[in-house]
Amino acid sequence: MSINIKKEIFLKLILLIILNIKLIMIIPVRCFTCSKIVGNKYEKYIKLVEEKQKNNNYINNMDENIDNSDIFKKLKLKRYCCRRMLLTHVSLIETLKK
Repeated sequence: MSINIKKEIFLKLILLIILNIKLIMIIPVRCFTCSKIVGNKYEKYIKLVEEKQKNNNYINNMDENIDNSDIFKKLKLKRYCCRRMLLTHVSLIETLKK
């Protein structure tokens, strides 16, 4: 077997392992603007948003504006550049898995 085929097989195995472990997100580790670490806050952010939606009986409508400022205060994200990293993240792994 050539080295390139071994690398390709290895990379496919790693991808399968990652998908089976259910690491279904690729969030940037650091803010693009200020380089503050934001990757570790994404899962907690999603949980807090879901809790807030359940508590306030939000229907998933694009017309509704949900104020996330209290969530960002809990996560200690003060800069709007870091907040942007969480607000605008789109999970592409789900699309790639299909």
